[in-house]
Amino acid sequence: MRATIFLIHDKMDDQFIHAFADRLASRGFDTDADYWGLGPDESLVDKIFGEGLRRCAAFVVVVSRASLPQQWLKAELDEVNVRRIQDHVPIITLLLDDCIPSKALGSATVVEAVADRHSFDSSAALVGDIAYKSMYPTGGPGFDESLPIIEGLNRMQSMIIKQACEYLLERETDTVNPDRAFPVETWGWLSEEEMARNLAEVEQAQFIKVNRFLTGGYNFVVLHNGFEAFCNTYLENYRGILKQFAGTVLNDGIYDNNLLASTLKQPLRLINHIIDELQQRGMIRTNRFIDSIKVQVSSQSFRRLLWGDSDEPLEEGAAAPAPAKPTKSPAKSSKRK
Repeated sequence: MRATIFLIHDKMDDQFIHAFADRLASRGFDTDADYWGLGPDESLVDKIFGEGLRRCAAFVVVVSRASLPQQWLKAELDEVNVRRIQDHVPIITLLLDDCIPSKALGSATVVEAVADRHSFDSSAALVGDIAYKSMYPTGGPGFDESLPIIEGLNRMQSMIIKQACEYLLERETDTVNPDRAFPVETWGWLSEEEMARNLAEVEQAQFIKVNRFLTGGYNFVVLHNGFEAFCNTYLENYRGILKQFAGTVLNDGIYDNNLLASTLKQPLRLINHIIDELQQRGMIRTNRFIDSIKVQVSSQSFRRLLWGDSDEPLEEGAAAPAPAKPTKSPAKSSKRK
């Protein structure tokens, strides 16, 4: 079941609300427009308690210069009704135009001032995080607001990449089957349309490649950039694994991808990604066969992975520190020009 966020506003603020609703939709929420316009004999609170709270994750009231004079808003959302709603779902008061809320709306769960009607990413993120926590108080379908977001993606898209890559590592495969990677038991709240829209945006960011079938189904491949973003953002001790990889090649003389995976006790899918990453950076060369990849060290910068700090970011073409020169006797030393 998808979570719904109810947005209450004045008609004069339609432009802001539509843009704000689109931003919430990108985070996986429905926004209910039924409550945006009420007839003269309709009660907002009656509608909320009659049908809304069964699927409401958060209740947002937009206060602006246009809505402040509205008597129906003051009458419907008085202190008693605000407390009644808060017993079920959080209320977020969004303040536009430097407005000051009423006493009732000032006691909302969160009061957020929106300084710019055209720049409200942080406010949308705040509303989304509160709604997720409201609907999934024990953690929900794998979403964790403490996890970092992949640069260039929103939270939902980051979690899709994370889930897909973990599926690839567990299954030792290169193709993501969406029915298996995103089971309905934990992802059923996300509609097929919303998943497809987010996948299209992740594909546009060149993190995945979606394969669409004439029968209507699809699968997708996580591209190199997407898997590297996953490793850097979510994979614990990724730099340490790179350092262990370099040590196993340089010190133990193991150059085969299958042997590297078994020696390092890491998934073959991860080892193959590391090989591709290091080859792209010019640190190694490879000979590729049907069932194996052989690594050849081609750059001194590869040794920096072993000698340097494993927490430092990789730098393409960076030179490794020079090894200490052996001491030579004066009789055997030679001058260099």
